[in-house]
Amino acid sequence: MTDAEFIKNLIKVKERDMAALGRIYEAYFKKLFGTALSVLGDREEAYDAATEVILKLCDYPGDPSRIKNHASLLYTMARNRALDHVRKNAHTAALPEEPMPSFRPFGDSLWLDDIMAVLDEREREIFLRHALWDQTLKQIARSLGMPYITVKRIYAGIKAKVREQYGRR
Repeated sequence: MTDAEFIKNLIKVKERDMAALGRIYEAYFKKLFGTALSVLGDREEAYDAATEVILKLCDYPGDPSRIKNHASLLYTMARNRALDHVRKNAHTAALPEEPMPSFRPFGDSLWLDDIMAVLDEREREIFLRHALWDQTLKQIARSLGMPYITVKRIYAGIKAKVREQYGRR
């Protein structure tokens, strides 16, 4: 979805057009989920965080036409929502729970679990922005305030780790 298409759909969402919300959901829910999963490490909490981001779009407070990069906006919303879950859970006492059946909302996202397990936090952020959110390495370097060559070197290391994880040379 282009920035213009996203803005058009978000304007319709603010007018309570649920079909427009459905289009945004279909295009971005898995990416939101993957971003939240990389922070939380828990599939159920990541699903909740991604859902909250989608619901938050219904009450988007700003002017949608002023959004310059919707993918960065959604990435940031998902990451911040996941961090909110971490902060909230840090203040909550854990109660013993009955074991729940395994919850796998996206069976095809298991590869993401494997990759996230071998990457450090900075590598996860670069990987998610590039692989899931289609940002260029130059855009990532600019947004993280890092030299492009550093981001390029880190991404080369990420690719090596992924190849090693899946046994490809």
